[in-house]
Amino acid sequence: MKRNIYMMLLSMLFVFMALPAAAFTAYPVGELQYCLPYGETIEQTMFDYVHVYKPVDENITEAAIPEKVTIGGKNFRVVEIRNSAFMNCAGLTSVSLPSSITKIGNNAFQACTALKSIVIPNSVITIGDNAFNRCSELTSITLSESLTKISNSMLSNCISLASVAIPSSVTSIDRYAFSGCSGLISVTVPESVTTLGANAFSYCSSLESVSILSPLSSLSDYLFAYCSNLSSVNLPSTLTTIGNWAFSYCTSLITMDIPESVTTIGNYAFAYSTDLAKLCMPASLTSVGNSAFIGCSALGGLLFAGSQPTFGSSALPKDAVLYVPETNISSFQDIAKTQTVYGVFSPDETNSGLLYYINSYAQAVVAPSFETYKGDVTIPVEIFHNQKDYFVSEIGAAAFAGCKELNSVSFTKLTSYPYDCKIHTINNSAFSGCSGLTTSSITLPLSLLDIGNHVFTACTGVTAITIPKEVRAFGLYVFSKCTALKNVEFLNTITKLKDGTFLGCTSMENYVLPVSLKSIGDLVFSDCFNLQNIYIPQNITSIGSETFKNCRELKNVYVYATIPPTIQGNTFSQENYDNATLYCPTDSESKYGSHEYWSLFRSRQALNGEYPSSGIESIIPDSTAEELYPCEVFSINGTLIYHKASRTDVERLEKGIYIIRSGKNCRKIIVR
Repeated sequence: MKRNIYMMLLSMLFVFMALPAAAFTAYPVGELQYCLPYGETIEQTMFDYVHVYKPVDENITEAAIPEKVTIGGKNFRVVEIRNSAFMNCAGLTSVSLPSSITKIGNNAFQACTALKSIVIPNSVITIGDNAFNRCSELTSITLSESLTKISNSMLSNCISLASVAIPSSVTSIDRYAFSGCSGLISVTVPESVTTLGANAFSYCSSLESVSILSPLSSLSDYLFAYCSNLSSVNLPSTLTTIGNWAFSYCTSLITMDIPESVTTIGNYAFAYSTDLAKLCMPASLTSVGNSAFIGCSALGGLLFAGSQPTFGSSALPKDAVLYVPETNISSFQDIAKTQTVYGVFSPDETNSGLLYYINSYAQAVVAPSFETYKGDVTIPVEIFHNQKDYFVSEIGAAAFAGCKELNSVSFTKLTSYPYDCKIHTINNSAFSGCSGLTTSSITLPLSLLDIGNHVFTACTGVTAITIPKEVRAFGLYVFSKCTALKNVEFLNTITKLKDGTFLGCTSMENYVLPVSLKSIGDLVFSDCFNLQNIYIPQNITSIGSETFKNCRELKNVYVYATIPPTIQGNTFSQENYDNATLYCPTDSESKYGSHEYWSLFRSRQALNGEYPSSGIESIIPDSTAEELYPCEVFSINGTLIYHKASRTDVERLEKGIYIIRSGKNCRKIIVR
């Protein structure tokens, strides 16, 4: 009996092998076609199940796949969706799958660009490569809890997918699995995952946070490359290797905690992560790869807990400061030939947990710490260390970078000194990413002379700030991505706004540039989506490229320079030329009208009145004021809201207190 069964199965195998590779017989039932395994026919088969082959009409809009179908008088279970079954069905909006399905083949739903959601039943064990690749309208997918692998490019380029729950059954996330999911906001990799393939989350441009709970030993190459909004990363304590290009082009990453187990940082691991301000390197670290931090223009400080690792070619930006324990600085003598290296220490007396180093002028500088600074911090006038007193004169590069729980910073006052304290320099990226700071929780000291690059990048709680009178140096990208910032008042005679000063300040609506200004750099107001009115003073001679890139709401450009400032072809966008009005001096209208780029503004008008100031000198009480319309309207803190407001404009203001001015007459009003 056993021999007969064996011979019968062997005969069936020969039959299957003899069939041509593409010899599938399609059996239409309703809107779908089915086929039997191995290309059999109804007459040949001994199986009781079928596969979904393809729809009858490729213009299908809904697919309800049944658990069973009847073909040729026989009942069959539907267990698989074959490779490319619904590929390019651009009108398919919904699919329902039965609990009999165990496999979804390669490319099964690829480029189903109208598919919005799908629930994968727990019976599904396997989903093939590219199964949902380029399903651009897919907003929701529920994965099977029996799934063990998220295959190559399985959900890549699903640009509308905002979230996905990875089941605890999954042990492998393969190459490019979620690559190009530009709507994905957060990801949690469960403990079950043992493999994360290269590029698995690359080009997820909206991805903000990642938590890897699995005990991985390495992060693969390009894992989070081009995740331009990634700002929060939680890595496992088992990690030993960060792969090549793993966090490259993560342009919103300010800092991250590198586990104490990490020994190797790969080539280009953080390359071109332009907001990266600080990283703390564990004592276990032995090597940093070639160009690991190339293009990290905001990198202020790298903290090393152990001895000097091996650095590859061009591993560090030249401006990056290396902080090491004071007792361990001798082991960094080699790298100190090309990099600035400081030994940090805790002062001898109790001092709120702040660390310092001593600069070349024998003055103390506030340094970053491996432990994040939190709460309310007071910076003292002087500290005591090794039997000596040192004045605190600077805030070091990246000193408070990434300290999201820092609530306030204050400076101990001096009574017998011309200024309030002795702080004269705030170095690069010092407060970058301090999202807990607000306008009222930090006031820059009057003694301040120098402000470095990226100092307040991504301080998302600050709405306004004043630059002290004595400031003489003002860096690049100082307020970039301060999304709540509405106004900066310059008391100093600043002559140039350097590149990216207000890049991404999305709350800024109206801005009067300092009257002392002579030039504006590249990207200064780029991505200020809500900027409506900009006032450019008479001494301006040049404005850089992409200065007003993505300023979609720009309505009025007031230029007081009698000679048209030099601008680039991309200083303003075509949208600005089409929709904004250019105001220029009456005597210079012909110069602007014949200029290569200024002439592109479709609407041009003559200026009236003097250049507005950004503050209020005096206020006339309500009872003695006359009608002041048309007038300038200011917020209570002096931010210009309207240049020529009518009574109607004022009546439409949101509830609050405002100041209106016409000429030298001002009054305070309340809008209820």
